[in-house]
Amino acid sequence: MKKSHSLLICFALFLLSLILCCKPVKAAEPTVINLSDLEEGCTLYLYEDSVLNLDTDKSLLSIYVGDNELTISGNGTVECNSVGIGDSGKLIMDSGSLVSKGKIYGHGSLIVNNGSITAGLITVSHITINDGNISVYGVWSYSNYDSDFSIYGGHLESKEEIWSEKIYIDDKMFVAEPLNKEPEPHDNQGMAIGYNHKESYGVKLLPRSEVVFADEIILDKTSCLLEPGEKINLSASVLPENASNKRVTWSSSDTSVA
Repeated sequence: MKKSHSLLICFALFLLSLILCCKPVKAAEPTVINLSDLEEGCTLYLYEDSVLNLDTDKSLLSIYVGDNELTISGNGTVECNSVGIGDSGKLIMDSGSLVSKGKIYGHGSLIVNNGSITAGLITVSHITINDGNISVYGVWSYSNYDSDFSIYGGHLESKEEIWSEKIYIDDKMFVAEPLNKEPEPHDNQGMAIGYNHKESYGVKLLPRSEVVFADEIILDKTSCLLEPGEKINLSASVLPENASNKRVTWSSSDTSVA
């Protein structure tokens, strides 16, 4: 009797150990860092997954995500000289405003769900834009390194090109500049959009639902008479004023005359 009772206890303990071992381990919650708690001009170096709560406006020296995950949210603005992302690191922009005077760089991932980013250059290997507003000088990938750029929503303006190994522009998006141009092979391999060797005109992407097409071009002069060698400047106004693309291309029907 005692022996059977001991066996039952052992079996019960065995079942309990199985339950404890199989019970899923709850992932640690990310550490919340309030921007108001950081010193002005400091460097934010992350050692664990974190949320940066923009509860105020403040300037930092730099932000380094490393191989961790940083989510930025809130209503404030954080400004810094640069942002670094490690090989397996991830920077997620959910809300608020991030301003980098220099680069946002690294072999990790940048995911923009909302909010705004203003930067000099973005040189991040994996970029996904779901929404939000991005204003940059250029988006340049690393040569000979696997990279991708995908945009599904939001607004992006770049003064120079977007260059990556793989570029995906969702059908819901409209390429306002250069107008309706598809990504094309780049000299340094990969794909690029927005740069022409004869003219640098940047890139402007926005949702198709917000596109305002131009319906009229008005010249300040409808006719003029010139002597050989004489010059005149013409200006064109594109209407409506809020047209998504107001770039005008000039041409002549007879270049031997004008």
